[in-house]
Amino acid sequence: PPTNVSVEWPSGPVRAGSYVNLRCKCSANPSVNSYAWYRSRLHPGPDQRPDQTSLGFNQHVRVLVSEDTQFYCRVRNLYGAQNSSLTQMDVHFPPKEVELRVMPPGVVLEGLGFTLRCSSQAQPPASEYNWFWVSGGTPGVRIHLPDHGANFTVERAEQRHGGQYYCLARNYLGEIESAPFHLDIL
Repeated sequence: PPTNVSVEWPSGPVRAGSYVNLRCKCSANPSVNSYAWYRSRLHPGPDQRPDQTSLGFNQHVRVLVSEDTQFYCRVRNLYGAQNSSLTQMDVHFPPKEVELRVMPPGVVLEGLGFTLRCSSQAQPPASEYNWFWVSGGTPGVRIHLPDHGANFTVERAEQRHGGQYYCLARNYLGEIESAPFHLDIL
């Protein structure tokens, strides 16, 4: 059967949502008589079965890249078939699924400290964060809280720190804002 089956693609990062050309390479004697391409989802649904889709039957294929897919080729000759490994592309995408959490979890008591943590999925990871706060005393007025990274910390909580908090995560491809996180100080 064919040996040394591999997939070739342009080097460097690939932006999610862009198209790239893939080439299937191998050593085979006698030569390859068929090629097949497949896309495999990295994060299948709740049933956890791999989601594989056939993409074509030539040595080259043009594919749409996303952050949750990989590709492989299958070659066949007179003596058998062999699959390549899954592609390991460096796929870049903007932040998504931003989440805000309070640490320590649970109720925030007056006089004690708390930290709000902003996290998101992104490649490269979010490099900039912006924080906003809507005070319970001034509803509708968003106040920018400058000079904070992924964590916003208050050393000594007071009633005035209550309200709605938002974080915005950004990388060079884009940004996304969290849903409001309501914080009561007891």
